[in-house]
Amino acid sequence: MNTIINRMVLVFCLLIMWFLPVSSDADQYHFNNFPVGERPSGMAGAYSALSDDATGLYYNPAGIIRGKDQVTASIYAYTKSTTEYNNVFGNSKFTKNNEEFVPGFFGLTHSLPIGTLGFSFSVVDSNRVNQDQFIYNLIVDGQARWDSGRINYNFENKAYNFGPSYAVPLSEEFSFGTTLYVHYKNQRMDQNQMFVTGGGTNYELLWENVRTEETEWGIRPILGLLWKPKDQKVSVGLSLSRTFLFSRDYTYQYQGTYQRVTPSNSTPGAYATVEKSSDLKEYPYVVTLGTAYTFSPRWLLSWDLSYYTQTSRQDHNTIPSTFPTRSFFNTALGTEFRYSDRWIFRGGFFTNLANININDLPANQKGEAIDMVGGNVSVTFKQKAVYLTLGTSYSTGNGKARLGELGFGSNRFNSLNIDAQSSTWIVFFSASF
Repeated sequence: MNTIINRMVLVFCLLIMWFLPVSSDADQYHFNNFPVGERPSGMAGAYSALSDDATGLYYNPAGIIRGKDQVTASIYAYTKSTTEYNNVFGNSKFTKNNEEFVPGFFGLTHSLPIGTLGFSFSVVDSNRVNQDQFIYNLIVDGQARWDSGRINYNFENKAYNFGPSYAVPLSEEFSFGTTLYVHYKNQRMDQNQMFVTGGGTNYELLWENVRTEETEWGIRPILGLLWKPKDQKVSVGLSLSRTFLFSRDYTYQYQGTYQRVTPSNSTPGAYATVEKSSDLKEYPYVVTLGTAYTFSPRWLLSWDLSYYTQTSRQDHNTIPSTFPTRSFFNTALGTEFRYSDRWIFRGGFFTNLANININDLPANQKGEAIDMVGGNVSVTFKQKAVYLTLGTSYSTGNGKARLGELGFGSNRFNSLNIDAQSSTWIVFFSASF
């Protein structure tokens, strides 16, 4: 009977995961967009020194050797995000809103005579924005410029990691593991904007359309080491990973028309350009050091510190298709409290810092440098070998942005940075046994 119930839970989770649309508030300017898996999600991702279940395939594969055979699935049931940019259209703001349902992580582990084998699938980056905004009475540089404007902004970004893992014990205290993920990413953007002033036989009009599409294929190996002394309360984990691309296709397309009409004259104009690139984007090495301490059978504390190496722009296009990233640290601190045999509470704090220095970008390249901080909480109900978890995450931050051809005013096509604010709220559900 228990086996039947376990299988029903797993099938239910998988069906939801595969049929929900993929989207969240991740973006290309952050590397730590949301934590993965049941326990790590509640602990804000501070999991490298634990990793003793199927989610260890993603955080530190060395840890799966110390756990039991497990199947886990997590679902980011609901996400809501808002990013607000100041003075995009002269005196007006532009706000991107997103409310979507999101899948998360699926993983399983199986013990072998020597070592532990696993397989996992993870949505590591995802975003979908559909924005339609009207603006009126635009004032640019202190003067009335346009009577009205409209912008349609559609953006979709998906990135997946999937592949096998294997871990072996090196001694009673040390274990080693590796994961070999296949990396796939597809990103598309379609932006229309139109500004109008006047009417009849005396008017001015500007219309622009920008479309970009990017597809990547590559691999992401993860190497992990875990030290867990026997009968000791402390454990230490270390992992190293990097994404290596072997295929990338990028296309940029711009079309614009301008027309000014008076009773005695008409001034038309049009411009179009297309750029393509197959230059491979450079991803950083990511080194994560984690430590965990078990104060009692009911309470533990875990901390992760991740370092991201600096990368360089790789393309040579007039309009850049890649961008340099800075070296920096992200951190996460999480705790777990087992209130009883059935109820487990978790919480944590994390940083999701911007991966760019916006002043390093060329004047005609978009970018956002918004440093995010946030917290997670979750509650788990355990029924025999089945764990059901419900939790939430909230993050917020302020920073600078450069929007390129978006908008109209002093921020357009130059290196002037504008103020930006962002927030994200996620509700997640997980199941494992």
